[in-house]
Amino acid sequence: DETHVTFKNGISAGTVLLFKKGAVIASGQPAGTVPSTQFEVLNLASEFYGRSSMIDTAKPVILKGYTSLNDGGFGLFQYDLSISRRDANGGTLIDPTVSITQQGTGLGQGVWVRQYEHRISPLWFGVQDVLVHNMIAMGTPRHGDMLEVEGYHSVNDGGEGTFYWNETIPKNLHDGGAIIDPMQPYPAVWNNTQNMNDWFRPNPMGTGCWVRQGSHIARAEWFGATANGQDISLTMQGITNAIKNGTVDALAFGKGEYLFSGPGRLVITSRTEHFQLLGSAHDSKLVFIPGCARTPISFAECKGVDIKDMVSLNRNGAEDILELLNCSDVKIEDNEFYNFTDGGIRLQENTAG
Repeated sequence: DETHVTFKNGISAGTVLLFKKGAVIASGQPAGTVPSTQFEVLNLASEFYGRSSMIDTAKPVILKGYTSLNDGGFGLFQYDLSISRRDANGGTLIDPTVSITQQGTGLGQGVWVRQYEHRISPLWFGVQDVLVHNMIAMGTPRHGDMLEVEGYHSVNDGGEGTFYWNETIPKNLHDGGAIIDPMQPYPAVWNNTQNMNDWFRPNPMGTGCWVRQGSHIARAEWFGATANGQDISLTMQGITNAIKNGTVDALAFGKGEYLFSGPGRLVITSRTEHFQLLGSAHDSKLVFIPGCARTPISFAECKGVDIKDMVSLNRNGAEDILELLNCSDVKIEDNEFYNFTDGGIRLQENTAG
């Protein structure tokens, strides 16, 4: 989309060229060196402070980095006197009358506006990575803004994906994975019960959410689940919300062991649409150990349930780990179940598919 080149020799040292779609659209010199007739160059975002009156506000500014050079915060800015400083977010709208850490507290009109089409990045706001937890750092985006997230907890951990901002989506559809309200408090400690409840519990008021693009087959990793020996039961709250809201029609587990050791449950009730619980060619293992909830996976009064290619290991004694109650068109195929004694699967008043 946009890139820049700084010349150390040949062309005047320090010259910056801004390219867009193969064409040079601006060029300039760092502030305090050779004057530019097109724009000024700032090294860091903190240098915007005081620049509503110190420079020609009709002249664009190129920012070379947010907290350090070439850290992903690079961009082209234009001053706009019509925008309230209360709307400043420190990334796409920067108020020059207050420090970069106090954005949104200034009075009056006039902010520096980042020039971009739709693709947005958390790096523009001074964060260090493009993961789900930094989606809450970006204030209120514009309609149609696109965000490419590189992972949930770490890069390429299965939680990566593309999101679009939709200001009309009710915040009560937030599920922490497929639809994300950036005003929700991301857990300070992952798998802390209170922190997780606060994250996955949607706000009943207002609109405006990030919406994940893709099929209605959700990956467990979209909601922060991992196959690395950590409990995933508390992420079931977000997945339950997404299924209840009709956001996803299937849940897929990848390769590895997914551990249920906490109180969270996947509860699916009164669905009129077909739902699938899918594994990955018997490489997906759900492991239930003492401490997990009684019946951590439950289907009730659902029309159409497929459970396929899963491996379930019951280390939870006599407790049931799966129940299907009064469901129609049920298919349980190509699954493996181990270590079941008195408990295991509870089937009651279902009809087969």
